[in-house]
Amino acid sequence: MSNGSGSSTTNPFLLPKNDLTMGDSQLIDVLLHGQNNDNKIQAVNRWCKNSRHNRLSTIIDVAQRYDILLSLVNTLQQTTNTEYQYNCLTFLSELQTNIHHYDQQHYLPAIIQCFSSTSNDVQKLASQFIIKQIHTTNDISTFLLIFTQDALKSPNIRISVKSIEILTDLLTKSHQRENLSPIFEIILQYLQDTKFRLNYNGILRQAINHLKYILGVELLNTYLDSYPPSLKRLYHTYISEQSDNDETLRAPVQVSHVKDANNYSHTGTNGFRTNGITHSDNALSTPTENSEVNSLIEIIRSKWMASDETNRVNYLERLKISADKYYQTLCSRYPTPNNAQFHQVFHTFLTSKLDLLSYITSTNLDLSIKIKLVLSTCLAWLIKHSQATYCKQHYKTICVIFKNILFNGQSNNRQLAKFSVSIILLLENFVHPQIVLDELIDDQYQYYNYRIQLEILAIVTATFIKHRQQKYDNIANLHKNLLPMLLSNRRELRHGAMECFTVICVYLNAFKPLTSTTIETNPSIKLVLSLIENLSYDALNAFRFRLQRNLLPSLTDEGNITPGLVCDSTTTNDPDAKFILLVSNNNKNSFVQTPQSVTSYETASLQSSSQFLSTNNSKLLQLAMPFVDKKTNANDSVRITLSNS
Repeated sequence: MSNGSGSSTTNPFLLPKNDLTMGDSQLIDVLLHGQNNDNKIQAVNRWCKNSRHNRLSTIIDVAQRYDILLSLVNTLQQTTNTEYQYNCLTFLSELQTNIHHYDQQHYLPAIIQCFSSTSNDVQKLASQFIIKQIHTTNDISTFLLIFTQDALKSPNIRISVKSIEILTDLLTKSHQRENLSPIFEIILQYLQDTKFRLNYNGILRQAINHLKYILGVELLNTYLDSYPPSLKRLYHTYISEQSDNDETLRAPVQVSHVKDANNYSHTGTNGFRTNGITHSDNALSTPTENSEVNSLIEIIRSKWMASDETNRVNYLERLKISADKYYQTLCSRYPTPNNAQFHQVFHTFLTSKLDLLSYITSTNLDLSIKIKLVLSTCLAWLIKHSQATYCKQHYKTICVIFKNILFNGQSNNRQLAKFSVSIILLLENFVHPQIVLDELIDDQYQYYNYRIQLEILAIVTATFIKHRQQKYDNIANLHKNLLPMLLSNRRELRHGAMECFTVICVYLNAFKPLTSTTIETNPSIKLVLSLIENLSYDALNAFRFRLQRNLLPSLTDEGNITPGLVCDSTTTNDPDAKFILLVSNNNKNSFVQTPQSVTSYETASLQSSSQFLSTNNSKLLQLAMPFVDKKTNANDSVRITLSNS
């Protein structure tokens, strides 16, 4: 637990409770010179609340790196504050490529200790760090020694179980020449413990099968001969009997991480707890051509962490080609529509591919725009070809992968935005849109990068236009998380939120023209207006004017969202356009302002908003969606105009 106490009036390193942000230099000062762990925890947590804070690796120099590392790790060892654990592990992940040459004994035990955290997000980050470490360190033997002593042999059951669970991701064929005998012996000792085996039989069997796959028969027998006779007998009586029923010694990594709707739980902060689902061996009886694509999937999984950018892109491009080829082979082999055997074989392949995408996007490696684009294409291919049954079973996993692509690594650009909305619209063809939106929008939305916030606003806008015939019964979640964007210090977000809730209000009126009477009498629309009034009276006036235009944003035949309100010289004096344009995109503060601070500022600034007008304002919400059906129909007209006639 964290120790010590401090007061904001006596300790310069303890921030006032009402201060939500802090500067880079202040954080470094606290980490380097602060003596109180509570102060360090508070400083790190508050600095991370700024969604636009710099990466830690960019604000410290080489001379400070080691001391910063020790400060973070020492505090990590002495606290169970899950927010700090998560933030600290995020920092350490950013520094990981630069600290792998340090003595691993200084930081690995503290990270392994996080396996016992009550937060699944923290456990996930710790696992990712450990897995990446074995692929980046030059001293694998020391790593294995620390992992064996501090993780596998830990008296804390949560740590030992988690360490066994990640062995399938941690160890690959490339580690065959390392001394894995102590690890294998410890697993067999756990298997010998009747109580442990009853509670964790699944992960023990998975770990043993994976080690069998890595070691091979000859090395496996060599290890067994060196163990006590009781362990050797245990292995042959308990494991070999099960192995006799297997067709191969295939590693169980291809489907071990896939989630279904019943084995899935969301834990927030872009973190997810997953349970594996199993498949019978006859479901894996695929055509010969399947061996090629499955081998490629296994190669990508085993080499991803250690590969460079070029090789990763090449791997994914090869996967796209192989998947297409395999799909065509299956179609020619099973030409009859709705062939049960086709679906069984193809769904097994989809499971392997989905599992791979889940693994790649859940690692703590920064994803470049180029890799994000290829991953998005792979995900869209999977959704398109899997159709309704498979998507309904695995929509949660698909949404996790989608969010991880958005959140991890480099900031998204316009080209990636082309995929984001279209992928979700494609998924919503098979899964009810309300269910999908519930997966995408949570209480962490306010902390996302503004580009991601804008993309989600565009997703909601496009969803209500494209799937207007559906019933949405959780609009309150949209009110709670998206309405504050009307007061954002980004023009794009104000514009996006105004267009989004214009569509929602029209939906609440059954897509009939809005009149002054309707706006004042429709209970659901009155609720939206009341919530906006609580945020800002100026925002309410602007939004009322926007509704009275009776002009919706639309999906164009090129698959773009075109805003109904175009901010140009013809609208610059209108209340809604003024409200959008009164903020400058050069404002460094990306937080949504409080209602008290906004109202007075906006009232004073409203008349000068035209100075912010630029030639790009008409394109604030122009997000391309190439996977959207290009055919124009009644529900997706190029221009949707509501008239009072």
